[in-house]
Parts: sequence; structure tokens; C-alpha cells
Amino acid sequence: YRPYFSVQSMFGGQLIALVAGDFVEFREWGSLRLVRVIEIEAHLVVWSESGDSLAICGDGVFFVLRYNRADVEAIFESGAEIPSDGLANAFDVLYELPDTVRTGCWVGECFIYTTSSSRLHYCVGGEVIVLHHLDTPMFLLGYLPKESRVCLMDKEFNIYTYTLLLSILEFQTQIARGNVQAALSVLATIPEENHNKCARFLEAKGLKDIALQVSKDPEHKFDLAIQLRKLDEAYEIACTSNSALQWKQLGDLALSLSRIDLAMESMARADDLGGLLLILTSLADGSSLEKLSDRALQLGKNNIAFICLFLLGHLEKCVDLLVSSKRFPEAAFFSRTYLPSRVSDVVAEWKADLQTTNPKAAEALATPSEYPNLFDNYLESLEREKQVNVLRSRPIPASVYPSVSQHGLLSVLRSLQDSPNQLQNYNTSSQVSEATVSNNNDIDNPENILNSLDDDTLRAMEAALGEDGGQGALELANQVLSGTTLKKDD
Repeated sequence: YRPYFSVQSMFGGQLIALVAGDFVEFREWGSLRLVRVIEIEAHLVVWSESGDSLAICGDGVFFVLRYNRADVEAIFESGAEIPSDGLANAFDVLYELPDTVRTGCWVGECFIYTTSSSRLHYCVGGEVIVLHHLDTPMFLLGYLPKESRVCLMDKEFNIYTYTLLLSILEFQTQIARGNVQAALSVLATIPEENHNKCARFLEAKGLKDIALQVSKDPEHKFDLAIQLRKLDEAYEIACTSNSALQWKQLGDLALSLSRIDLAMESMARADDLGGLLLILTSLADGSSLEKLSDRALQLGKNNIAFICLFLLGHLEKCVDLLVSSKRFPEAAFFSRTYLPSRVSDVVAEWKADLQTTNPKAAEALATPSEYPNLFDNYLESLEREKQVNVLRSRPIPASVYPSVSQHGLLSVLRSLQDSPNQLQNYNTSSQVSEATVSNNNDIDNPENILNSLDDDTLRAMEAALGEDGGQGALELANQVLSGTTLKKDD
């Protein structure tokens, strides 16, 4: 046979490999019949001892192929005509791996090779494992099974050997073939310090349940338990390691699986205050929000602490927190909205702080006590603040929200303040007597009125307010003042 192309290199093995510039031609040894032409710029072809596998190595990539010997022999025996590019089903591509191979050899189904970046790798079942980082470029000589050593040589003809247990190669080969039981029987012969390597190989092959049993590394076991959503095993490992990162991962997973108690415990141990805030606000757990605000203050998480305090209605503490954090502008506007009585004090502290950096801007700040004409309805807002304090002293359970008017109790207070005489003049079905009304000295004081009402009455007033614009609420208030007993249905 005389090739019709310029042969750059030739490699032996199960078939003859003739390497040209941009393709490799495979022929039989005896008959030199064409088997297959593969278009690839290759510089190395390495066959396994069994002749069933080969590696074709190019620049930056190499391919692991399986040779279908039985199919090729059957076609040759049939006398069929061979195409110019050979038999299409002669090879099957098993893996394509991004690496530049310098030298390599096969040990069973394992391909050991050195790379252009001076590393010693081996490939089993498409998984590449780094065996060693080499100091200088070396050439692979072979593998000694009895000694479990890989032999290499450098340019100075110095020989180096590295340990690669044959039992590990057998284990990984059996896993790659899908023989899990055979692999586990080989695992017993592998030293325990190498079990973590086997576990990571099992994880890479998708056998995470077995990897969890084999691994001895707590961090690896925790990661596997999280991936498998085994919360109890992950919890035991987290208790032992007490890692904040692990507790946070466990908390997030528990929350996604609706394990609320475990999620809260994990987030508390991880100091995941944002996650706790999400859960506690969803549960409307006021007492736990109190504890969360205290913990947030200890850790300096002022944003979380502020949200907790605001949701709990601790407006004074909100202002104090803003002031202590030197967020004076926010504290001033917050006070103007919710606590007008604190505006003057907060602005005074703001001015004192601003005086050190910008005296002109500090002089431009005004307080209600000094310039009441600049603050519209300030005196009225002070009165409303007192009324709102009454509302905050009587929190309404979330369970009664569907029966509560969208206007809320604040509208009741406004009705009482705007038309206090309606309480005396409005005639109810119970015919409130003048004597009963006149004997009530606090009828014009909304705070005293609301303080005298029980929870059921307040809810009924809210519902009535939404029906007739406030008249129903006034009627109910008159019934209370006259001593008429209210039913829940009212």
C-alpha cells in the first residue's frame, strides 16, 4: 500500500493509524484494508491493550473512542464495498475532553496522560482526575500495577514515580461500566484515607446516595445531604461543625421544603436575620420579632432592627434608633409623620451634628417650637398623635381583618373629633336618655371613650363605619355610653 498523501506520523495498536495534516486514516495490519478516515489534526494516537478503546489527541482537545471490532469484521466478511472515507460505524465517540495531551498510556479502561501545562491526569468514564502537578515537562513511561506506581522521565533522563492505587482504578472502572455492586466490593480493599476520592468520583457519576455513605469528609457529606434534600442528616452534620454557612444553607433548604421550625432554628444559628424577618412577619409572631430586633441591634443590623420595631409599633424606639445611627434627616421626617412631639428634639440634634460640617445649612433648619408658622396643622397633629397612641395600645388581631373596614379606627376618631356633639344628639333605637348622656363627663374625650370599649365593640364599630360613613359607629358608641349590652353579631 502506497499512501496517496504525505504521512506525518504513524501509530500502532489494534489498527495502523496514518496521520496526515488534517485527518487520520485507520487500516488493518494484514490486509491494509481501509477501516475509517477521521478528520482531525492529531499529533498522538494511543490504543488500549484490549484494542477496544483509543485516544486521538489534538491541540487543546482529545477524543476517547470505542472500536466496534465485531461490526467491522462482519462488513469485511460480507464483501460489501468500502466507501472512500471508510466505515461510518467503525468507531463511537465516547468522550470529548478539553486538554492538550503530550504523552499517555492505558491501564484497563483508564487513560493516564501528561498535559502541555505539566500536569499528570487520568481519565475514567469521562471524568478527569488530577493526579499530580509536575515541576517540569515529563514523558510518561508507563504504569507498574504491582507497585501501583506511574513512571515518568524528564529531559535529563531522571525517573519519577507517583502513587496511583490499582484498587482505585478498578473501583472507578467498575463504576464507569455501571457495575455498582462490583465496585463496592472493590471499595473494601481501598484504604479509608482514599474514600473521599472515591466519593467525589461517585458524585461526578451521579451516584450521590452512595457517595454520601462512602465519604468521610464532613463538608462533602453536608453538601451531598443538601443536594439530596436529606434535612435530618444535614442537621446532624451542621450541629457538629457549627458552621454559619452550613446553617444558612440548611435554613434556606428547610424553608423551601416548608420545614418552618427547622428553618427558623437554622437561620437563628446562622444569624440570618433577613430570613428570620421573612418568616416571622409571615407568621405575625410579635414576641419573636421583639427578640429579633434585640439580636439585630447587637449585631449592628440596624435596617432589620428598624423594620422589626416599626412593624411592632414601637415608633419611639424607631426614632431613637435613627438618631443613634446618626440618620438625623430620616429621624426628623419620621417624627414629623408619626411622632410630631419628637420633631423639635430630633431637629435640635440634627442641627448640632450639622453645625460641625455645614453651619449655614444647620441655621436653615427650623423647628415647630421656634417657627410654628412653617408647620401647617402642627397642633392638630399633636392631638392626633395622642389619639393614635390609644389605637396602638389596643392592637387588633389579624384574624378579624376581613370584618374590619378599610378606613380603620382612625376614621372613628376623626368622626368623634369633628362632630363630638353627634354622640348626644343622635337618636338610637335604644332611646339614649339625656340623663345618661349628661352623666358621662368624658363624652367629648375620644381617648376615654375608646379606653372604655372592649375588643368586640371596637371591631363592631369598625364594621359599622364602613357601612354608613360613620353614623353606625356613632350609634354603637352611644349604645355603649347608655349601658346597652352589645352582642357579637351587632
